[in-house]
Amino acid sequence: MEITKRKTNNITSVKEIGLSDFCVDTTANFNLHIPLDRIKGDAESIVDECMEKYKSKYPDVNINKDVYCDFRLIHSIGFSGEPEFSAEVIIWLKAKNDCGWPEDQSEDYEEIPVTLTEDAKQAVKRIIVKKLMENGLTE
Repeated sequence: MEITKRKTNNITSVKEIGLSDFCVDTTANFNLHIPLDRIKGDAESIVDECMEKYKSKYPDVNINKDVYCDFRLIHSIGFSGEPEFSAEVIIWLKAKNDCGWPEDQSEDYEEIPVTLTEDAKQAVKRIIVKKLMENGLTE
C-alpha cells in the first residue's frame, strides 16, 4: 500500500465580493424553557396530553406526585416544511437521589406542533433576541 501526501492549497489573499454573489443560508433552532403561563396557546393541553400518554404507559405512577415534566418550546427559523414553533415534553420519574432518572421510566415526546397567539410569538422572539444580545451574538 502506498501512502501519498495530499497537495494543500493555502489562502494567500481574500478579495471582496459583490453582494449579488453573496448568499447567506440562515437556519436555527432555539430551545426555550419558558413557564407555561407565559406561553399561553395550546402548551398546557400539550403537557396534559403527554401526561396522559405517560400515565397509560406507567399506570402505577401517580403523575401528580411522582414525576417531573420539562416543556421545551422550540422556535425554528429557516427550515423548509417545519412548523415555526414546536414542543418537546420530557417526563421522568422522580429519583430517590440526585443522580438522574431511571431510563425505563422516562419518556420524550418530540416534534409536537404548537400554536401560539401573536402576542406569545412576539414575546418568545423578544426573549430570544434579549438572550442573544446578552451573549454578544447580535449587534
